[in-house]
Amino acid sequence: MKILSNITRETIFESKHTTIARTVLAAIKAGINLSKVDLYGADLSKTNLSETDFSGADLSETNLSGANLSGAHLYRAKLYGADLSETNLSGTDLSGANLYRANGIISIQFFGFNIYIQKNNIKIGCKYMSITEWHKVTVDKAMKMGIKKEHYELYKILCKAGICVLN
Repeated sequence: MKILSNITRETIFESKHTTIARTVLAAIKAGINLSKVDLYGADLSKTNLSETDFSGADLSETNLSGANLSGAHLYRAKLYGADLSETNLSGTDLSGANLYRANGIISIQFFGFNIYIQKNNIKIGCKYMSITEWHKVTVDKAMKMGIKKEHYELYKILCKAGICVLN
């Protein structure tokens, strides 16, 4: 199974989770550009991948459950069928990412904002918060986040529906 291709087009074949995760972490530490990398089907669960540039990478069917992707760049990444349950997406750029059939996340685009709903967290635009925090967001606070007053109730309904689906 092809797991990792770096900028020099070298290919590493691995099959065990710890080896794959170590290989990816070693590549990050070495400063290897992981944008457009092929990690299809890799098990990167509970791995610290914060601030990593996976722009355009193929992370389809990848197990990212419990991984730390805070601040990661997943612009136009392929996350088809990936497991994103319990994944930290704080500050993560998911714009243009393919989240079709991804587990543990619901993606909604509504009036210029991307809404990403997880079991315990929600991300609206750039604001990442717990579901508990979201329930406390008032109209005024939502407007400070950039949500139009007339859209506030619909955001609440969409988010509530997404939370229900995941729980």
